[in-house]
Amino acid sequence: MKRLPCVVVVLCVAACLPSGLINRARAAEETPFARGPYVSKVTTNSAVLFLGAKAPIAALRLTWREADDVEEKALPADKLDHEVLLSDLKPGTIYLYEIKAGDTTVKGKFTTAPKKPRPFRFAAYGDTRSQPAIHKIVADAIAKEDPEFVLHTGDLVDDGGDEEDWPEQFFGPAQAMLRRAAIFPAMGNHEGRSKLYFKYFGLSDNKAWHTFTWGSVQVFVVDTCSKFDKGSTQWKWLDAALADSKAAWKVVVQHHPGVSSSRHGFNGSVNKHLRPLYEKCAVDVVFLGHDHIYQRTKPIAGPGGHGVTYVIVGGGGAPLYPAKQVWWAAVSESAYSYVVVDVGRDSLHVVAKKPGGEVIDNFKLEKAMFEEVK
Repeated sequence: MKRLPCVVVVLCVAACLPSGLINRARAAEETPFARGPYVSKVTTNSAVLFLGAKAPIAALRLTWREADDVEEKALPADKLDHEVLLSDLKPGTIYLYEIKAGDTTVKGKFTTAPKKPRPFRFAAYGDTRSQPAIHKIVADAIAKEDPEFVLHTGDLVDDGGDEEDWPEQFFGPAQAMLRRAAIFPAMGNHEGRSKLYFKYFGLSDNKAWHTFTWGSVQVFVVDTCSKFDKGSTQWKWLDAALADSKAAWKVVVQHHPGVSSSRHGFNGSVNKHLRPLYEKCAVDVVFLGHDHIYQRTKPIAGPGGHGVTYVIVGGGGAPLYPAKQVWWAAVSESAYSYVVVDVGRDSLHVVAKKPGGEVIDNFKLEKAMFEEVK
């Protein structure tokens, strides 16, 4: 009975999308895998490949390559869950991989983080739970954008503690995207701080917050489902990490927004404890979920603070919420959507799209990153 409401909702919301897109939302490709392959925890010289098999596979081999540099590894036949560290990689380099399981061969690619600033693209979306057919449409559209990594703002599945939800609602619908780009999610309330979330993304110590750098961009993954009040362990980490950052661009991804024109409205804790840090440390943009809409605020700042742009990208597949038009929002729309971010020499160019290609929002953040060479 658990699945029935989800099916009814999909049929109801299907009218919101072009029929051609619905027709292309086919079932996930049949493979011996319940999860993956997918790549996360990527650095300049390493990456972790994750794989979850449906049953033990006698002959399971992983091959990865960059040009003529080929490496191969046999994976344990008696294990279902695989977490493989790929090390000694080159920065800013595309790697191709193959996984052979009997007669099945699955191919994918990922890019390592660049050491130095260079142009690249990443994407962001969230709230993919409950409606796998819609999620697949959005994720397939992101795959075609060819980002180097994808940020997810949380609520990947309906029930993070249910092992069946993960392949059905996230890993299955997103498989085309996950085979082209690294994934970096933030914890959503529907994950319920489940041990499966930490296991599936290789996060230890029950800690879902972390940071990584990609060229000129440093991303801070914040867990708004655990304590983040001033003086908490996470707050102290974030305060220090933001202050120590030397990156030209500071980007935050978290689930709960401080302000929203939709159902969840104003979040007092986020505004009291996190917003002052973002303004003090000159964060450029925060990507959020929780409300199932697209929304971009005008730059928000308290007295003397740095203006921060907040972008809700909660249109990844969950049932849409209404979006009101309010004075502090530059754009607000109830739509299935995602954003692509092109990082340039001195700008972040952000475009929000519906999966059919219609542009909802298009804006640019600019700063003088480099001195002119004379």
